[in-house]
Amino acid sequence: MMVQTLPICYTPTEHLDWNRLLDRFDSHWRVLLSHLVLFGFIYPYERGCLPAFVMDTLLDRLRSEAQPPPTVGRLCQGTLLSKVQYAIDLDHWGYEYARLLPLKEKARL
Repeated sequence: MMVQTLPICYTPTEHLDWNRLLDRFDSHWRVLLSHLVLFGFIYPYERGCLPAFVMDTLLDRLRSEAQPPPTVGRLCQGTLLSKVQYAIDLDHWGYEYARLLPLKEKARL
């Protein structure tokens, strides 16, 4: 997923619907934020192609949720990115498997 998202700014800006992109990531907006932050690290000269309103929106969301939702418990959402990389978290460290949560519950995270 990282390889596909990082070159996002090589799409001409007038052809990229940033609001739609924000909507598509929906409750997984942190994934988009992490990709955009890494894009700015990897390609510092290209940071200007990221619209300020997108970064402001994502950073506002980050600031607004300083505490985890009370119903989450020890949940590992890393499994939504990689099924195997987070196996130790599930098998040995007591985290719950986010892929097994009902879709309605995932939307609240």
